[in-house]
Amino acid sequence: MTLEDLKTNREEIINFIELMGYDVKFAMGMAVEIAASCDDIEDLKMELENYCTPVKESKTARLMADYCELEGTQYNSITKRFEKI
Repeated sequence: MTLEDLKTNREEIINFIELMGYDVKFAMGMAVEIAASCDDIEDLKMELENYCTPVKESKTARLMADYCELEGTQYNSITKRFEKI
């Protein structure tokens, strides 16, 4: 595969990465690195399965998300404060 093939199939690759639960930035970087050794998109997907593992959600992140949903707030990373939705 060439970089042009990656650009053409970008949406399909991203959908596959998200479906598998991989870190998108890492997996796309791997896709660029291993694209030359793949013949088609299916080969690329199989190679990504070998190199990537699903990202695990941390317990702290899950607890914070649940708390924010319960309280009707969200964290603003710019002001570093919780705000009502």
